[in-house]
Amino acid sequence: MIGQANGVTRLTISGFFIVLVGVASVSGGENDRTFGPNVYYVNAVVGDNNNAGLSSRTPFATIQKGIDTASDGDRILVYPGIYQEEIDFSGKAIVVRGVVEGAAGVPVLQNPRDFAVSFYSGETRDSVLRNIVIRNSFMGVFISGSSPTLTNLTIVDNRYGIEVYSGSEPDISNIIFWNNAGGDLFGSRVRYSCITHGHDGEGNINGNPLLVDLGGGDYHLYSERGRYWWEHDVWILDPVSSPCIDAGDPNADPANEPLPNGGRINMGAYGGTVQASLSPSEQPYLLSKKAANPYPADGADYIEGHVISWTAGLNAVLHDVYFSSNEDAVANGDISNKTGTYRGRQAPPSYTPPEGIWSWHYPSAYWRIDEVDSEGNITKGDVWTFRTVGPPSPGPPKGRTCFTSETGVWVDGTYIFISSVCPGGCVGGINGTTARNTLPYLGRVRELQVHEGIFECYDIILESGNGIAVAENHYFLTESGQWVTLQNLRVGMKLQTPRGSIGIIGLTKKPLPYMGKVYNLKIEGSDRYLVGKDAVIVRDH
Repeated sequence: MIGQANGVTRLTISGFFIVLVGVASVSGGENDRTFGPNVYYVNAVVGDNNNAGLSSRTPFATIQKGIDTASDGDRILVYPGIYQEEIDFSGKAIVVRGVVEGAAGVPVLQNPRDFAVSFYSGETRDSVLRNIVIRNSFMGVFISGSSPTLTNLTIVDNRYGIEVYSGSEPDISNIIFWNNAGGDLFGSRVRYSCITHGHDGEGNINGNPLLVDLGGGDYHLYSERGRYWWEHDVWILDPVSSPCIDAGDPNADPANEPLPNGGRINMGAYGGTVQASLSPSEQPYLLSKKAANPYPADGADYIEGHVISWTAGLNAVLHDVYFSSNEDAVANGDISNKTGTYRGRQAPPSYTPPEGIWSWHYPSAYWRIDEVDSEGNITKGDVWTFRTVGPPSPGPPKGRTCFTSETGVWVDGTYIFISSVCPGGCVGGINGTTARNTLPYLGRVRELQVHEGIFECYDIILESGNGIAVAENHYFLTESGQWVTLQNLRVGMKLQTPRGSIGIIGLTKKPLPYMGKVYNLKIEGSDRYLVGKDAVIVRDH
């Protein structure tokens, strides 16, 4: 058919400061463009197109404003929200990427009577769109005479999904198509995607992708192993698992997905993000309905007066909080007691103790968290304690400040998995071993420390949209020049990199402990190295 909208006629068919150098010179795909010319921020909730768009505090309001402002090589980070607009890449070699953020999820793009996304100005594979839901549009994506990269999109509830014309050869992968009334795909091939009625192409599947709630706007994937429940900010188990989990392109990087992730990226908008549903192929371990992972740790010194927190038990939607200087009162208390031990029922997995406890009158605190599921069933928690006065804790022991195997580090100016670093040289390998840069201290990788066991893991999400998975603890250099432990990091802090600073937009415990090997580098003449795509500066003690 020939359609005309907004004066445009289109044809459619119905039917890490240390020890390493060369960090600025990075090559490869869009994920490697860490130090590109500019990063622009878009936020439909708090943005303004009169802003500069160069930080998360001064975002644009629309995606198109970001595209219009950007130049080749730039990246545009789109925060969660509803974007009712058409976006046109205008021939630019840029990356437009959705950012996952808490209960807000991923950004949603819609244009009810028109096209949501257009490529018809000769775009190449360097024009990239990813991690966005496209819905409620006449057409999800229109491509003519262009060959962009589309990956990890969820395209649902449109009239048409993707239509491709005029010799275009787009690279389309990791897409979930569902409930597009006139059809999912015309004029092109896709790879590793879920298509309603099936379609030729490597790794494609068909049928119901088992999205959680289309009507309610929840596009997470069901998982028997665990998936994020945005309404209550918890991870829960489902009776079934989506076929789109662990079904994406096997060459795509799944490192930002929470463990267990099967070593393979999920299809859809949440694939490759910290809210990707967990791999059902890896069996649960240490599953419990009890609250776990108290912070501060049980028995710790705790004199700073911060909020206390915990990891929610399985299927918990609310938490009963007990807190007192009396251990027996906490252990035996219930919601009817009148002693002040019971502090109330709440949804967030954190609690701010009374200000008065931070004194010698209250030398030790005892606390307990009982978990409440959606049916009102209560699981009684353990009693934890910490000291409110006393000498500060000496910090985590060396060797327990580690990273998971797929955490990236910078060695000889190359970004590689920490588990691939070869002290002393790799015979026949491609990875260098010298850790150096233009700073006063130089050094080689003296030792790759490996520890195996069960570890608490945390996800740090940065303004760039990249993440770092940390096991147990580590020290991070902040913008102010101070070294801060993982547990004392807070959202809004800025971490130092060789190119400046980058803000933290998310810091969460992984839903379950990590079981396996973790790694740490020991550097000759230094205690520092660079971690993550943004090259955050860390030290191991």
